[in-house]
Amino acid sequence: MAGDRPHYEEACRALFAGEIGQFAELVQAWPHDIRFYAIEKVQEAAEAEAALPLAD
Repeated sequence: MAGDRPHYEEACRALFAGEIGQFAELVQAWPHDIRFYAIEKVQEAAEAEAALPLAD
């Protein structure tokens, strides 16, 4: 959906590094609908991950 958008690879790196703020900054040039969807899903994933119990 965004593979040809500016800063796509950098945004992916930030995403997998857990740098949500950096991700949001990198996708600012993307069309609103794509940017909104991507950031929404990233936030949902971060919240879900935070709710997981810590491994022993």
